[in-house]
Amino acid sequence: MNQFWHILFLGIAFFQMLFMMAQWFLFGRKEYFFYIAYIFFAAVYIFFRLHAATDLLNFSIHPWLLEWLDQPMAILSYYMYLLFTRHFLSLKHLQPQAYRYSRAIEVIFLIFLFGKTLSIPLEISQSLSAYIYMGSVLIMAALVVPMVVMMLRQKNILNNFVVMGSICYIGGGLVGMFVAILWPAKAIGNASILLGMEIGILAELLLLNTGFVLKNRILQQQVIQGQQKLLDQLMKEKKDQFPE
Repeated sequence: MNQFWHILFLGIAFFQMLFMMAQWFLFGRKEYFFYIAYIFFAAVYIFFRLHAATDLLNFSIHPWLLEWLDQPMAILSYYMYLLFTRHFLSLKHLQPQAYRYSRAIEVIFLIFLFGKTLSIPLEISQSLSAYIYMGSVLIMAALVVPMVVMMLRQKNILNNFVVMGSICYIGGGLVGMFVAILWPAKAIGNASILLGMEIGILAELLLLNTGFVLKNRILQQQVIQGQQKLLDQLMKEKKDQFPE
């Protein structure tokens, strides 16, 4: 039954990616691509974590590859969510301070990602690697806090959707990470530590699906207002040219 839940989650993630791909082809906005990438990397991380715990694929994977498909995939998913946030909220144009800060956080994410990838052949002990990962994730989470504060101060409803979604995702991931590190005996071979992250992602999907609908409605209203403004301007010019 426990394994069934994880497979069900992966199925939901897969159909969410298909749905977002359809939206991407329909609207052509970059945030859809980064959202798909975020779900993909999170699903890859969970899938191979599940394989490591339950031997889901029924065949062995080289330890280096299995490790590369572990923590780096989680960091890539966070990185893609950061890129999604930047485009979804149009930070560069509407919130330049938060945009500049997000670019700095991206550099930190990439440094850790490349550092972790390059360190895999060194075969660092599992416990040391786990503590380094926990410390790095906590540092990155702390760095995100000022950006969250900047966004909440804007009192923008779309900001609120993204902030709550990111809290669900990051919070769910931290729960599983702390359980795995603080109670390793319970975590070894136990896929249940993934439940926190999976529940967090599902809550995030619910929030951001609503956020996408709201943004599409806002953009539609802006188009209608722009068209009405243009029509009013044309009518005014016509009256000026042909006064009664």
